[in-house]
Amino acid sequence: MLTKILLITLFLLFPLFLGYYTTFIALISIILGILTISWHFMEKEIGWVSFGHSVPFGIAAYLLALNPTLLFLTPFIFLIFLFFSFFGRRLFPFATFIASIALWNVSHYFVLNGKGGEEGFGVPFSMSLGNLYTLSMALLLFCYVFFEIISKSNLGLKIKAVRDDEIAAKSVGIDPIRFKIVGFFFSTTFASVAGVLHAVSFSHVSPSVFSPFYALFPFVVSKISFDKRWACIVGSFVIVSLSHSLSAFLPETHYILYSVVLMMIAVVKKNAENL
Repeated sequence: MLTKILLITLFLLFPLFLGYYTTFIALISIILGILTISWHFMEKEIGWVSFGHSVPFGIAAYLLALNPTLLFLTPFIFLIFLFFSFFGRRLFPFATFIASIALWNVSHYFVLNGKGGEEGFGVPFSMSLGNLYTLSMALLLFCYVFFEIISKSNLGLKIKAVRDDEIAAKSVGIDPIRFKIVGFFFSTTFASVAGVLHAVSFSHVSPSVFSPFYALFPFVVSKISFDKRWACIVGSFVIVSLSHSLSAFLPETHYILYSVVLMMIAVVKKNAENL
C-alpha cells in the first residue's frame, strides 16, 4: 500500500508545476476523486449502489454557504440513505437518484434574504489555490488510506458480511442495521467533505451541485477504473480533463462521456452473459 500512496502522491503533485489553469482542473479532479472513493466504498464494501451521492455533496456545500456553523449537521446525512435502504437494494439506486433530482429542482427556488435561487449563494470565505490544493490532496490521501484500512479491518469484514448475506450475518451475532449505519456514515461523511471543498474552490454554490453530473460521476469513474480504488483517482482526472477540454467544442461533454461509458457497460455485461 505504501508504494501506491507514494505513486499517487507524485501523481497529485505534478499538476502544481503546470500553471494556474491546470492546477485548478487538477483540484476539481481531486475533490471529485474524494467523492468517487466515498461512493466506491458504499458500492464495493457495503453493497449498495447510489446514484445520489450528489445529495451529501450538495447539502454540505449549501450548509457551508448558508452558515458554516450548520456543518455540524453533515454527519446526519447518512440517515437519508439509511431510510432509502429500507426500499431494498434494487430500488435504492433509483430512490437516491430521484432524491438528487428533486433537490436539484427544489434548490432553484430556495431563496433566503433575497439570495439564492438559480444564482445560488456565495461562500463566506476563500483560500488561495495553492493552500486549497494542498488541503484537498491531503484529504484525498487520507480518504484513500482510511478506506483501505477499514476494508481490511475487522470492522470491514463485518460490513462485508452484512453485504453478502444479512440473514447469515445476523445468525452469527452481527447486527446488520448497526454496520449498515457505520458504512453509510463513512461514505456520506467523505462525500460531504468533497462538497465543502468544492464550495470553497468556486467560492459559490448553485443548484448544479445536485445535478446528474455529480450524481452519476462516481459511478461512471468507478466503472472506467474497473472498480479499483486507486484507479478511481486517475479516472476522476480523466473525466474532468476530457469534460473541460472538449466543452468548448461540445457543450455538456460529460453527458456524452457518461452515455458512452453506460453503453459500454451494457455491451460488456450482455457479452459476458452470452459466454
